[in-house]
Amino acid sequence: MGLKKRRFFFLFVFCLFFITSLSAQDGPDEMLVDTTYQFTEGPFEFGDGVQLTPPAYFLPFIQKDKQGFIHQGAASTIQVQIYENVLYTYIAASLTEEELLKQNARLIEHSKVLTNDNREADFFVIGFTVTSNGEEMEYERMMLLTGDHTKAIWINANYPVLAKEVLFNVLKESLLTVKF
Repeated sequence: MGLKKRRFFFLFVFCLFFITSLSAQDGPDEMLVDTTYQFTEGPFEFGDGVQLTPPAYFLPFIQKDKQGFIHQGAASTIQVQIYENVLYTYIAASLTEEELLKQNARLIEHSKVLTNDNREADFFVIGFTVTSNGEEMEYERMMLLTGDHTKAIWINANYPVLAKEVLFNVLKESLLTVKF
């Protein structure tokens, strides 16, 4: 089997496994995906006044204390976490190349950006490998950290590197829509 076919097969099996695990609704870690949600080209409210506009076809999910959006076919997620009484700059300062290497991740990019609302933010891209059934798949996670003196907002977007060309700009533009 050629490399492209193996990658496609792995992505297909990964998506199948991922979708199957989402449908299991009997444990405390169950993920509830709102399949009735229709993209409205407007912001989605997360509470505490935090809003984010997801890309088309990304559906809202809630799992334990995590919430965000998922695109099952693209094996991609966006996760929003809000930390009260934490400065986002402290979190961003801890995301060093050395610290990420301890977690088997590598720093690809770190820059200062402005959200669409002209709020300062730190933007990171890290790379990591996911192994399933002996096959390795490269993933990337973009992270946007922003906030004010009352809260930190940490938004992650995960996507397979195989689909980076299609997903990167769409996900980054979504992260930059954060309002609070």
